[in-house]
Parts: sequence; structure tokens; C-alpha cells
Amino acid sequence: MDKKTELMGTVICPNCQYANEDKMRFCIMCGTSLSKICPNCQYTNPAAAHFCGMCGTQLSTAEGTPFTLHPSVEKVLTTAKSPALPPMPESGPPPQRRNGVLPELPGRELVGERHTASIMLADVRNSTVLMEQIGTEAWVGVMNNIFQVLEAEIYRMGGEIDQYRGDGLVAFFGARTVHEDDPERAVLAGLSIQRSFEQYAKHLKKQFPEVDLKLRVGINTGEVIVTSIGNEQHYENTAMGGAIAVAARMESSAEPGTVLVSEDTYNLTSGRFEYEPLGEISVKGISEPVSVYRPTSLKEGPMRPFSRASQWIGYEEQVEVLRENILDLSSGHGSILMISGDKGMGKSYIIQHVRQELRRELMLREIEEAGEQQTSPNPRHRGDGNMWCFSTSRSYGQSWPYSTWRELFSSWLRTLQERYNTEDIPSAFNRFIEKKWRSERLGLVSYLRDFLNLPMEEQQSTMLANQDAGTYQQYFFDAVKEWVSVLASERRLILVFSNIHWGDEASFDLLKYCLPLSDSLPVLWLFTMRPARSNAPGWNFRHYLGTEYPHRLVWIEMRPMTLDEANLLIDQMVGSDSLDSEEREFFYSRSEGNPYYLREIIYAMMDNQSLVLDEETGIWSLNPGEDLVELPDSLQGILQEYIAKLSAEERHVLQVASVMGSFFWSMLLQRMLKMDEETLNRHLTSLQRHQLIAEEYVEENMGMRFTFVSTLMREATYESMLLPQRKAYHRQCAELIEEWLEEREGQVTSLNQIYGYLAFHYEMAEFHEKQMHYHFKTAEVAETIHANEEALWHLGRGLEVSEMILQEDLAEASEEERKEMYRQQFLLLSKRRWVRMLMADVTGSIDDAALALELTEGPLEGEHDLRVDAILMYSYSTTMSLFTKEESEKISNLCEEALYLSRQMGDQRRELETLVQITFIRSNTSHANVYEPSMQALHLAWELNDVNMQFSIMLNWGYHLVAHDQTEEGMKFVEDALRLTDTVDDPVAQMNVLNVIGPQFERAGDYYRWLTEFVEARLTLSRKIGSRITEADALLHAGMIRANYLGDYENGMEKLEESRDMLQAAPTRVFSLLRIAQCYSELGEYEKGKMMLEEAEPLTRDITLELTRVGYKLVTIMLNNEQDDADRLQVALEMADEIEQLGIEHGISQQYRMAAASHASSVHRKMAVLLGNRSGLTDEEKEKRAYHLEQSLTKAQLALSIYEDFGYTNAAEITGEWILYRMGQALIANGQRTEALPYIKRAYEEMMRKHDLIPEGSPLRRTYLENIRHHRQIQASYRLLSL
Repeated sequence: MDKKTELMGTVICPNCQYANEDKMRFCIMCGTSLSKICPNCQYTNPAAAHFCGMCGTQLSTAEGTPFTLHPSVEKVLTTAKSPALPPMPESGPPPQRRNGVLPELPGRELVGERHTASIMLADVRNSTVLMEQIGTEAWVGVMNNIFQVLEAEIYRMGGEIDQYRGDGLVAFFGARTVHEDDPERAVLAGLSIQRSFEQYAKHLKKQFPEVDLKLRVGINTGEVIVTSIGNEQHYENTAMGGAIAVAARMESSAEPGTVLVSEDTYNLTSGRFEYEPLGEISVKGISEPVSVYRPTSLKEGPMRPFSRASQWIGYEEQVEVLRENILDLSSGHGSILMISGDKGMGKSYIIQHVRQELRRELMLREIEEAGEQQTSPNPRHRGDGNMWCFSTSRSYGQSWPYSTWRELFSSWLRTLQERYNTEDIPSAFNRFIEKKWRSERLGLVSYLRDFLNLPMEEQQSTMLANQDAGTYQQYFFDAVKEWVSVLASERRLILVFSNIHWGDEASFDLLKYCLPLSDSLPVLWLFTMRPARSNAPGWNFRHYLGTEYPHRLVWIEMRPMTLDEANLLIDQMVGSDSLDSEEREFFYSRSEGNPYYLREIIYAMMDNQSLVLDEETGIWSLNPGEDLVELPDSLQGILQEYIAKLSAEERHVLQVASVMGSFFWSMLLQRMLKMDEETLNRHLTSLQRHQLIAEEYVEENMGMRFTFVSTLMREATYESMLLPQRKAYHRQCAELIEEWLEEREGQVTSLNQIYGYLAFHYEMAEFHEKQMHYHFKTAEVAETIHANEEALWHLGRGLEVSEMILQEDLAEASEEERKEMYRQQFLLLSKRRWVRMLMADVTGSIDDAALALELTEGPLEGEHDLRVDAILMYSYSTTMSLFTKEESEKISNLCEEALYLSRQMGDQRRELETLVQITFIRSNTSHANVYEPSMQALHLAWELNDVNMQFSIMLNWGYHLVAHDQTEEGMKFVEDALRLTDTVDDPVAQMNVLNVIGPQFERAGDYYRWLTEFVEARLTLSRKIGSRITEADALLHAGMIRANYLGDYENGMEKLEESRDMLQAAPTRVFSLLRIAQCYSELGEYEKGKMMLEEAEPLTRDITLELTRVGYKLVTIMLNNEQDDADRLQVALEMADEIEQLGIEHGISQQYRMAAASHASSVHRKMAVLLGNRSGLTDEEKEKRAYHLEQSLTKAQLALSIYEDFGYTNAAEITGEWILYRMGQALIANGQRTEALPYIKRAYEEMMRKHDLIPEGSPLRRTYLENIRHHRQIQASYRLLSL
């Protein structure tokens, strides 16, 4: 038989050359691994493979092959043991060297990836002393052996040695090959190399007693850039970054023989290791001191404690399922329970929670039973009646046979030490065997001793060493199965295997052998794993459970939190008073419903001062000056490991897609990658299988739209690229979109979204001129579709960018180039001023207009067209602000300048707009000549055939005449304007129509139609076009009609308050405040009314619009009139006289004189009542009383005469029925009861006439009669006088 035939069905060990059976995974003679696990897809390859047979990833030739060491070193490593650390696998996966980094972009020198990695620096102390003693050649040999000691442990933990530095080295964990637990791997490797180095140093000291070699190890976790450096003659792949300098400082500061880690590494590993804090040290290049820690050993315990927060919200259903399965163990049979969920979803939490809950219940039962039996409960009892053993698989243990079971046994041994109150593990083990193990099965105990590295007799050890691998494995499996049986027969047994997605193949074989025990014994096999599919043994085991044990298997899926559950968790962390609903939704969406992610994000924002605590109130709030720009390191590792599993090509596709945003289109991605469609589709399909992206829908001319399944994954992918690469891709993306727009000119909808997308990409590309251009374009389109919030944001960003361009990009540019940028600034300010006005931000609108005006007095001086535009902007914004007399003079002068410049330029359009503005200013300042500029503007509008301007001018002029009591003439202009309504296409003008026609129904007392057909229609239209300034005015009128006219105070006040809140940046909120104060007065809530007036009063000072002061005085009179306070009543009379004087001097509408006179009549009558009608009044008091009664009648007659002359009322502070009723009251007070009756009757009839105009069935009919106080008074007086 030839050699080839002889070796068929065998696997040759790469270490000892023994021919093993092909089913063996480890050499039965030396224990060397006979397979290679692909670090990308986890497929098990033959030991001789150079590339993975499933995905093509390059496999290191070193995997599965032990290092060749100096004989003395080999002896040291094979005999060294340490109880502080778990046993290590003989070999581990070496670093996976990448074939290259991302394809280089044209014109870009630096190409690479950004990773969060843990950096280790190790340095041998006193090595130069040794070199002096043994010579350079021998010293090199010794150092080579030392480096083999170090690299064995580094590679075993999945690290990579980047370079050797004399008597030290630099290693990375997570730079090229990424694992989520790289910081843990680095610290564990640091402790391990100290242990191994110490043993070798002792061996060396025997030969050279004078030499005391020590090793210093420093570790830091931070951002590094993985890239290629050098040129064509020589280059190398390496990792670079400031984090390496911190690691070097850790190493230089470490005591010889110890490991020192930075605070960043400590924060990520404190749940896994015991640490000794060593204070702070300074690091060159870092302003703040760095806290340092010394790891001493692994922490004992089944699982890591949760950091900072200890509780999750929700999962009641999952907790109950687990609890029921544990309680069902009492039936005598077991079960298998699989908890599936991503990291941080609460898998470990619900296990801990149920265990603690069961423990509390047992303690309570014992206390209750002890009370009944008058005995004391067992003080040493800390359990829940079940035996728990825990194991956690780790990513670096997958090549270590039975690693999952080793930790389970370690957990059990700790319970034995507690049970038998001893630290001697062999002694505790022996006592357990003596008490619990069946005598007929004692022969199996030796296999457990061997597995646990416990002492045994030499005869047993020899026997085991001489057994063949198959026999040994069978007996070992029997021993473990017997061990499970013994524990389960003692009490209910719960074996917890966490993170089995990282389990090793040998452990799963042993699990499969033992699982049948669940059919006959009370043992719960409790597994946790992540749901991501892979070819790893853990996923195959999951499938095995579902196929072989459907009768025992129970699934628990850990779903994402709801928003309500997230809010409860946030309450636990920062308190229920912290963060508003919008901020909480931000945290929830960013965490994607993952409790761990949510906690880490919030804590990261606390650490970087994005979330700050008010020490006085104890409330946390977002700091507007800070932002969380990067993911916390605790999340970076998880996400980077997932990305690193992709092939280089798939990772490149995902990175370019991440540049496009949270969603992207296949056709655009194909253009950016310059990749054929078939290849791209193959990569996109693979990314979907990895559950990284998902299809949404096909968009015409753009192809399939994809979205990132996880925004966090998209951020991690994006951040992994270097800044120059990202900038280049952003610019390329923007330019391709521009080409796409040119190809489809006039065919593309949603231009505001496309332009906004372009602005974003040019911003990220740092192409500022283009960015500013598209911010303006986006705002233009947004305004046309009334998306004013969007327009405002883009205009603000455009202005910020323009200022940056002037200060940085054009600092050395020519005057004309800078002037062109100032023109762009002017356009942006002009547009933002208008949008701010629509948004009711009058103050902001004035500010923008003032800035534009300043530009025409500085860098844009002499450009007359822009000067006129700036004046008109400033004038319009200021006149919307209830301007003062000084402001009136200023804008009047500016408008005269604008009129002169417009006529000088021959620009009739600007001349027309200036004349309209002059008319408005004069109308609101009681100017004597309003007619001339108004008529000039009207004739110019006719000449220009501008129907919209004709309509507005006639409407406003008519409204001006009506307001000044020239009703008949004014209504002629209004009627002429209304004839043009069919040709008016300006929505603002259409709203003006509603605003002018509506008050005709007010005068007729048809309040319901005024409200529903005009005011509410105006409200709808203003919301449609996004004009908050007109929306606020419509809300003011809607609230006034409902409350003051129709008695619906609840809904009316709500609208008035909404109007007031909307006008916070506009002085015109004074009108909302006055109507609210009037409502409080009518409701008898005088203090609240007074507060509203106090807020309104400053807004009435020094302004030119007299109606504002008149309104304030009238409401003050009404409020004072409701209180029996002579001083307040006197103030009311003085204010009424002031209104009378204003009517004479400033020509305000007679209706305000009418309202003031009517209320003054009531005040005089109340003053007479306060003096009383008792006997014993002094002559002076009698005279005063008579005076007030006389004035009450005189003022009532004045109000009545004005009312009858006009035939209607048009003021919110008074109504016709109220005037008539006051006349009747004045007559009664003067003893003329008979003469009063007709006026009371007329008041009642007028009130009921208006009531009958409200449709049947409307609730406003009831509120009109029952809620309005003077309506109740009219009804009562009418009934009384009719008797």
C-alpha cells in the first residue's frame, strides 16, 4: 500500500506528525489543534488550509501550529500554573492580516480605516545589563525567546504585534482583527505575559544571578487609524494615533513586573477584572491628567455586573416564562430554555432578576415558618433552593476545547468552597465525592480530576496518559454526565451557559451527550445567545436543539423596549423631571430600543458634558453647547466587530453607502463605486443577509432604495473611514446627484429634499460655496410649499456658511469677490427676514432687516436697488412691531430716501412698494396726509397692471376710512376691491379679503357667521401657507369671538393663549393679552386679569399706534369697574377722560369714545352707590353722589347717541345691548324707572336678535345667554321690569 492510500481518512498533526483519525479536532498525542477556524465566517477548515473554503478569507499558516521555543522557555511554559487566571489554550488565532485597505481614491494619499483599539506596549527592564554580561549575540537569542513568550500570549488572545522596539514591542487588539471584547483581551494578555515572563525570568536568573529582568506593560484603549505608510520602495500596514502615546505613558509609568491601564481601558473592563486605583499621571499632549489603574486578577462570579444602572424596565412576560420553567423542575423532569437577543437586550438581567426573586421568596417563607415554630431562620442561607452553575463563553475561547465547561466547573467549585467553608479546592472536591458520588461510578472521578487539574494518584495519572483518545473522551463524557446527574438528584439544577454563540465545538459535543438528562432529571439547561446567523458552532447547536428537543425547548426572544419602557428607564437614570419628550425620543431612537445602548449613550453624554446636572434642582438637561459626535467606546467595539466580519469588498460597499446617509439608492451607489450591476447586487444581497441593510422600494431613475437597519451600525461604519476619504466620497456623491438632476431637468419632484441632500454632502466635503448655494435653493423651494421651519433652518445655515467663507476662504480674495459674497448674504437675510415674519418672529425679522440695511451702508454701499430693498424690508418689519415715535421718524425718512432712489433709477416696481409702505406708516401715525401716497400707489398699480397690488391698496384704504368713521366712503373702496377677488392669486391678499369682509358680520351681530365663515377660514388658510403671524391674528379673533361675544370662555381662552404664545417674539401679542385680561375680568378672576395687564403695559409705551393704548385703557376700566375700590374707580374715570381726549386730538374711531363713555357711566353709578343713600351724608358727600348720578346719565346718553348715529358697534370692549342696558341702569339710578323700561326692553331684544342668528343645536346658543354676565343681568332686569 502506498503512502497516499495509507494516509486516507487521517489528519497529520502539524506539530508531532502523528496521523490522527479525520474526525479528530485535536491531536491525540500532543493536543495541537487540527483545524483552522475562519475569523470571518467561523467555518472549520483543515489545518493545512491557507484560505477559507467558504468565504475565501486568508488563514494564517501559524494557526494550529505551536511556536518553537528555546528548550528552557518551553519547559517554563509547560510547567507554569497560576490560580489567579484560567487555563489558556495551547494556541490561539494569530492576527488576520488583511490583503489591503480600502481602494485608494484618485488624488488621495492617505487611505485607511478608523478603529477603536486597545494598544499594549511591553518593555523589558534591565535587558542592557544582561547584554553586558552575556554579549550581544547571546543577548539577541535570549530576547528572541522572550519575544516568543510575549507573542504566544498576545496571539492567543487575538492580538497582533505591530512592531518590535529593541527590548520591547507594540501590540494591538482591535486594529485589524476586531472583537467587541478587545479591551478585555488586552488586559488578560497583559496579565498572562507577566505570569509567563516571570517564570522565564526565574529560569534565566539561575544562570545569571546578578540579572533581575522585569517586564513593564502599559495598555490604553482609544482611536487609531489603520493605514499603509511609506512609498513604492518600502511601505507597511500599521496603526497610528494619539492613543498609542497614552499607552506608551502607561508602560513607562508601570512598576516593573506589573500592568498599568488607562481610565478608558478600565471603564471598559472593570466588570471583568479586579483593579487597584493608582491616582493620576500627566501625559504629554493631553491637557488633563489621566487616571491609571493596576489590574490584579480576574473577578470571580458567573457574569459581569451591570455598569452604573442595575435594572431594566419591562420584560415581565420573559421573566414569567423563565420563572415558570424553574418552578416546573419540581415535577421531576427538566427543560431546555434558549434566551435570544442582541447584546444589552437584558438576557443576563432576567436570569439575575428571577434568581433574586426566588431567593427573596424562600427567605420570606423561612422567616414565616420560623415564626410559627418559634425558631430562628438559618442565617447562613443565601440561596433560592436551586443549584445554580454559571458559564460564560468568550470570543477568545472558541479554539480552546471545552472552554464553556471549564468555566461551569469553576463556578461549581466556588460553591463547594462556600458549602464546606474552605479555600482548599481539592479538599472541597474530595468531600463532595465522598458524600455524593455513587460508589459504582468512582472510576469516572479521575477524569474530572484530570480535567480540573486537581491532584490524583500517580497510577491514575499514568492510566489516563496511556489511554487512546477515543476511550478517554468516552469516559470523560460519562464522568461529566454523572456529575450532572449527581447534582440534579441532590436538588433542582440550573446550568447557565451564556453567550454560546462563542462556544467551542468540543463543548457542544459534550452538551449534546448530556442533554438527554432533561427527560428524567430536574435540570434546566439555560442558554443565552445572540440571534445573528453564522456558520459558528453555536448557531449549529441552536438548530440542533430545535430539531432534537422540540418537546423540551422553550424560546425567549428579547424584544426592543417600547418608548414608554425607555422613559421609565430614563426616569431611573436621571429622574422623571429631567429631559423633555422630544429629548427622550432622541435617546430612544438613537438606542434603537436596546437598554444597554440607551444606558451607555446617556452615560457617555454625561461624561462628555453633553448632558449636565443642575446641582440646585437635581435636574439633568442637554447642554446646547455640546454634542455627542461619536459613539461610546463600549458600543464601538460591538459594532466594529460585526463590520469586521464582512469581506473587504462588502465592507467597502457598506462604507460608501454610509456616506450617502441612513438610506441610499442602488444606481447612485453603483456610479460611486464604478462597479458592474451584477457584482454590486451580489454584495448588497450579502449585506442584507447580514441584516445590515434592507430594501424599501424602487424609485424611478434611482433604482432600489435601501436603508440601514441600524442607525448605530451606519454611524460606526461611517466613522471607520478616514476624514479625507469621507470628504472625497461626499463630494463625489454630490456631483453625481447634480449630474442626475441635469439629466432630468423639470422631471424631479421634492426638490427641497434633493437640494437639502446636496447641501449636506457639500458641507461634509467642505465645499462651502456650493453648500451655501444649496441651502438657499432648499429654502426657496421650502418656502413655496410653506415648509417654513425647514426654510428657516437652511437660511440660518447658509448665513453661517457665508460668514465662514468671508472670514476664511475669501480672507485674501479680491474686493469684487468679497462683494459678491456680501450680495449672497443680502439675499439670504432678505429671505430669512420674510420667513421669520411669517413665523411670527417679528423681533428676528427686524434684526435681519437691520443687518441687510447695514450691508448697504458698508460693503454694498452705492448699490441703490439693494438699498431700496433693505429700506422696505426694515420698514415693513418695524411697522409690524408697534413702532415708537422715534422709529416712526426713522422709517419715514428712510422711505423718503427709498422713494427718491426708486424714481432716480426709474424703477416703478420699487416706487410702488415704497408708496404702499409710506401709506401704511402714515395711517398708523395719525398723519394728516394719508390720501396722497395711497392714490399715487393705486395709479401706479393700474399703470403696471398689477391686480394684486390694486386689490391690496383699495382694500387697505377702505379699511383705513372705515376705522376713521368714514364708513360709507370706505366701503365703496372695499366693494371695488372685492370685484377683483377672482383675479387675485396671492393667498395673503385672499386672507385680507376675509379679514375685511368679516367685520361686516360683527357690525350686524352675526358673530357665528363671522367666526365660522371668515375667521376660521382665514385660520385654515394661514396654516396652509405656514404664516404664523396671520395664524396668530386669526386665533386672536377666533378666541375673542368665542369668549367675549359668544360666552364660550373655555375654548376662546385656549385660542387666545395659543395666539399669545405664538407671538412671543412679536409686540402685537399685546392684543392677545388684552383680550385674555378682558375674559378674566368677565369671569371675576381679577388678579389674573391684572397680571395680564401688567404684562401688556410695557408694550403700549411710546408707540405710535394709539389704538393699542386705547385698548389697554378700556380693559383696565372694565377690570377696575368690577371692584368696589374708590381709588380704582377713580383711575377708571381718568382713563375714560383720556380716551375722550384722544378721540378729539387724534381722530380715533368714535366707537372707542362710545365704549369709554358707556363704561364711565357704569363707574359713576358705582361711585354713587359707594357713597350710599343713607341719612347723615354731609353736604359734600351729597353733592358728590349727585354729581356721579348725573355723570352716569350723561355718559350713558353720549354712548347711546354715538351708537344710534352709527347703528352698530365695532369694538370688542362694548356691544349694542350693553350700551342700551347701561342707559336703562343710569335712568333707574336717577329715579326715572318708567323711562328706563324701553331701553331695558331694547337691550333684551337686541341680545335675542343676535342669539337667534346662532344656528339651532349649536352649544354657543347656551353659552351666549348663560355665560356672559351682562346678558344674565339683561335677562334678570327685563323679567323684573316686566312684572
